[in-house]
Amino acid sequence: MLLEENFCGSSIIVPDLEGPLYLKEDGKRS
Repeated sequence: MLLEENFCGSSIIVPDLEGPLYLKEDGKRS
């Protein structure tokens, strides 16, 4: 629960353009 809140907070801070890029990079890692 706490991790989800922290992740959501980070997502809000990340810009719209950087958001999808970050998700893509995270997907490549896994």
